[in-house]
Amino acid sequence: MRTVSLLSVYEAIARRHGFDPHGDAITQDTARAILQHINRRVRVAYAYWDFPDLSHTEERAFRQVWNTTHEYHRTGQGWQGREPDEVFYIPSMRYYVVRWDATADPPAGTPPATQNLITNEWVTNTTYFADLSPVDPYISYDQTCRHPMGQVLGVYATNPRLNGNGCCNPYDIGLSFRPSEKGIDVCPAPGPTVFVHYMLTEPKFTFVPWTEGKYYNLGDRVFYVDNCYRVIRANTGYNPPPDPDFWTIEPFPEMLEDYVVPGAYADGLKESVSELDPQTRLALASAAEAEADGAIQSMIDQLIAQGQKHYWMKPWSWYGYSSGCWCQTQPWSGQSVTTLKEGCEGEPIYSVLPVTETVQWEYFPQVVALRASDASPALDQIVTTTRAVGSVAKIVIDGVGKEYRLVSAAADSSDPGHVAPLDYSASINNKHWEQFA
Repeated sequence: MRTVSLLSVYEAIARRHGFDPHGDAITQDTARAILQHINRRVRVAYAYWDFPDLSHTEERAFRQVWNTTHEYHRTGQGWQGREPDEVFYIPSMRYYVVRWDATADPPAGTPPATQNLITNEWVTNTTYFADLSPVDPYISYDQTCRHPMGQVLGVYATNPRLNGNGCCNPYDIGLSFRPSEKGIDVCPAPGPTVFVHYMLTEPKFTFVPWTEGKYYNLGDRVFYVDNCYRVIRANTGYNPPPDPDFWTIEPFPEMLEDYVVPGAYADGLKESVSELDPQTRLALASAAEAEADGAIQSMIDQLIAQGQKHYWMKPWSWYGYSSGCWCQTQPWSGQSVTTLKEGCEGEPIYSVLPVTETVQWEYFPQVVALRASDASPALDQIVTTTRAVGSVAKIVIDGVGKEYRLVSAAADSSDPGHVAPLDYSASINNKHWEQFA
């Protein structure tokens, strides 16, 4: 999926409201309002249609997949109302549960079963585990080490790319399913694993800047340079984005830009972000809404022209009778498929369109310090990758106005008039702030 930067989308909406995002002092309230409209429009777009770019197909087990680095627990030892961990072990293709009456939790890396090399049979490690039978065939929307799932479109007995491929008897592999309080119930479950076609969860954006030294929990989001990033590994704030060991980009799909920009602009007009008279605002909002609807309908029309269908009601059972589930699997629409593996699923790598550098003059009323290590927001948190040498930042600290110019080369740490931006890079962003007034 190709993406664009959150900053570019925000600036496009700000310009429609008559602001110069590089020169005007846009209030924090206005910026938050625009961001709220961006998040809403993205959420609506994700539910609008089964866009192939926004969906994925994965092989899934009915429980978390055992891996060598994860610790599993008796969790309350059964009698305290909390159930012990249940796992799926890929080598044996079987399910196991940690014994609640074990003398200790299994050490990390302890497999639930081993193979007898003479008989080739799998023998359960009864010191810590027991066979899980029967297996309740449900799949949680949030499985450990797997991507979170949005709306489920279909569940298949085998790999739909290899069997059926959306054109050759796809109904032969489609399974019935229904949402439940545990996730997705599959009925019936023909094997130990199934393939699930689901919509990706919609991104959620923030303008809260990354702060050096702040502790970040899994799932936290920050704004850095020109994009929003999500924590994939808890850290103490000394590993700024886009460090792939700790952060993943919160992607803004390029395909949704033409819908979100006019849509969010229309939402802003309805909330009186603009100072235009009510009649003019209503006319502009109606035109922008029509533009947004036209953009998303154009994308849908292209998919329909290529044969895609959107099932408002899932197809009826191909066996001629109801399976007792709410949903019947729709024909697979075709895309990449990932199969089950022991380790954690890696975060996808997105292609972000580059942002062109421009000379900018901007007043930052929100800045309260020179460096994030002292207070936040700070001058060193201001994005410089999109600002060309010669750009000016005006700030006021403790009632004293100061102006800094962006100049080439690294900052001199001994010079109090130099400030090194957090997005500094000797190879691709060799600039620093230098006070001149």
